[in-house]
Amino acid sequence: LCVVIKIMSYDSTQNTLFSKDSNEFWELKNDDQLRISYDGAVTLLSPALSNLFPTGELMAITVTRDVNGVHKLFKDGVELTLNVGSSVSITNTNDAAIDCIGARDKATPDRSFDGDFYEVVIVNKYTAELTETLHEFILDKYKELA
Repeated sequence: LCVVIKIMSYDSTQNTLFSKDSNEFWELKNDDQLRISYDGAVTLLSPALSNLFPTGELMAITVTRDVNGVHKLFKDGVELTLNVGSSVSITNTNDAAIDCIGARDKATPDRSFDGDFYEVVIVNKYTAELTETLHEFILDKYKELA
């Protein structure tokens, strides 16, 4: 999955990128954490560097998940080193579903994304070559990211 976005602000309820309901969502929790919940099982992708998702910056964020459920996080085509530990798991094999872009889908949608989506690419297969090709396409299309 890859999104090209520009976040305008963070508020107390995060910025949801995608969701199915209250238990399945992808959201930027703050400027350095991406929280993913598949059927209520939460995966927190927290890069070792801080302030990687600042407001006002056009950025491409890519998340991949291999057949073992291990996630990788990229910004502008560069893989980020993730913090891992006993309380943080980057592995999640639960099924994922997306019904809504830009808000958490429930009776009263919440956690609205405060910014702009420029591109959304969803791929249902992971290979390193496909990820590289996707990044080449995005970086060519949005030259200011390179």
